[in-house]
Amino acid sequence: MSPSWREQVTIGLSPHQVTMRRYARGLRPVLKESRMFACRAPVKGETWQPAMESLDVAMAGGRGAGANVGVVLSNHFVRYLVLPWQPDLANEQEESMFARTKFLHAFGEAARDWVMKTSCAKPGQSSVGCAVESALIEALKSRLELAPFQLRSVQPFLMAACNARRKLPAGDAWIAIAESGRLLLGLMREGQWVSLRSRHLHDGTELAPIIEQEALLVGVDAGTVYLHRMGEVVLDLGGLKVRDWLSAGSANRVGKSN
Repeated sequence: MSPSWREQVTIGLSPHQVTMRRYARGLRPVLKESRMFACRAPVKGETWQPAMESLDVAMAGGRGAGANVGVVLSNHFVRYLVLPWQPDLANEQEESMFARTKFLHAFGEAARDWVMKTSCAKPGQSSVGCAVESALIEALKSRLELAPFQLRSVQPFLMAACNARRKLPAGDAWIAIAESGRLLLGLMREGQWVSLRSRHLHDGTELAPIIEQEALLVGVDAGTVYLHRMGEVVLDLGGLKVRDWLSAGSANRVGKSN
């Protein structure tokens, strides 16, 4: 069966909620159902486990069984690194080894068993590496196989948001993705990623001082600020002029926008 003639389901996983959106069959899918399932508070040592429990509830009843599924992971569950261009790397295996070495250096031995992917980059340009706990990926796959769904993709939210925007800024730009409890702040210069840093976020946090601090760390002047807010997160934007990173339509495909 052609993928366009299956229902399309987008699942968003975060520590706070699981969202499930079903789209009708066809070349231009139309949203037919959107549901949200709250997650219980994690106990000590848990991260993504409550989200899996809520996913079980979301899939109960077999609604959408057989659909093509794309999963978008909250930045809470993902670690990112900007990887500099390495002209001496001869193949994908060497590139993967280089990325894992960088993650081990940045995050310690916990990174040894993580599932890692790197973005495609033109020769001479930096790339973005992302890593997720392998146990999360295995738990996700096992649940979707039982549904049964046709798992087509698992994407970190940053990648899903960039794909939805389609064209990245050509000049200097700060990319801020804010969700409950988490801020991912990235810097692009001349279309290349320079830095990506994740930090805890509280409602009412001032964004301008965070960007100023980051600018000092990387040694650049401030550029255009693009912001995407997920859910009900509240930011103090005093002193900043910001642009929307995603249009409302694009934002709804990868995460609820306000």
